[in-house]
Amino acid sequence: MKAKRMVPKAVFGVVLMMTCLGLVAMAGNAPAQQGASGYHLIKKVKLGGIGGWDYLAIDPEARRLYISRQFGISVFDVDSDKIVGTISTQRTHGVAIAR
Repeated sequence: MKAKRMVPKAVFGVVLMMTCLGLVAMAGNAPAQQGASGYHLIKKVKLGGIGGWDYLAIDPEARRLYISRQFGISVFDVDSDKIVGTISTQRTHGVAIAR
């Protein structure tokens, strides 16, 4: 009977990791596609506020962006680029706008 030659798991893991890193490096060098979606960056705005944020909701009629946060909801005016109010809540994960 012929002896099987097995590759140790550690060697296989290193080869797999190096392959993945190589693919990531190649993808990082690829130029971004332009114009395919029609979207483009107009400006960057700092949203401010305490802590991170979860989901965002936009009210196009009132021109407000609602930012759900751990300690409440920040109300951002998209025309003045400022926080114009807060809604006190605890651990908010989203906002729904009803008409």
